[in-house]
Amino acid sequence: MGNNEKFSRIMSPAQIREPGSTDYAEVIFLESARFFKLKKENPDFDSIIAVLHDGAEKKLMLEIFLESPSGDIIEEVKPVK
Repeated sequence: MGNNEKFSRIMSPAQIREPGSTDYAEVIFLESARFFKLKKENPDFDSIIAVLHDGAEKKLMLEIFLESPSGDIIEEVKPVK
């Protein structure tokens, strides 16, 4: 993001799909009917996908940072404390 402003939502991951033929993983959250994408080119892909899988398994709420308020690209994920 050019202006360093971050947009986030608190959501629970329900399902993560990692098709091998795409350059992203799809994430479905309980709170949204939309499909969100985590690009494999994200330098933190491995750690973010691990947090998402853990959150889905343990039914945790996570703070999901998106590239824009109405966007579907996940840039960062943090556990909610």
